[in-house]
Amino acid sequence: MTCILFDLDGTLVDSEPLCNQALGGLHHPFCIASSGPPAKIRSALAKTGLENLIRDRLFSSYDIGSWKPDPGLFRHAAKAMGAFPADCIVVEDSAAGLKAARAAGMKALLFDPGNLHPEAPNRLADYGQLDAALARLNRS
Repeated sequence: MTCILFDLDGTLVDSEPLCNQALGGLHHPFCIASSGPPAKIRSALAKTGLENLIRDRLFSSYDIGSWKPDPGLFRHAAKAMGAFPADCIVVEDSAAGLKAARAAGMKALLFDPGNLHPEAPNRLADYGQLDAALARLNRS
């Protein structure tokens, strides 16, 4: 694994208390790739104190002109991060995002804090499980 791409809407900033700690402890480059408008993303990052962790590694469908399930946003983010798609893992909370990740040739984790899909493979219930989930997915 070379890079981790996070969705924003519902994946990073929805009152997830371990998120800041989990991201701060990552040993791989990461970014945000979201369908949300850039101003909304930056506002959410500021409210949660994550802006310093993300900095300029933010990619929006509004800037790229590609919306999920099209893989263009994820491919663009990987290229900008200097990573091959096959070396990326996407953390997503939507079916369209998971489809976009697969279409981009990336592995994906389903962020499912509400336990709506307990049968789903590669499921992540909270960010306290992030390291173990990444390691498990990286081995597959």
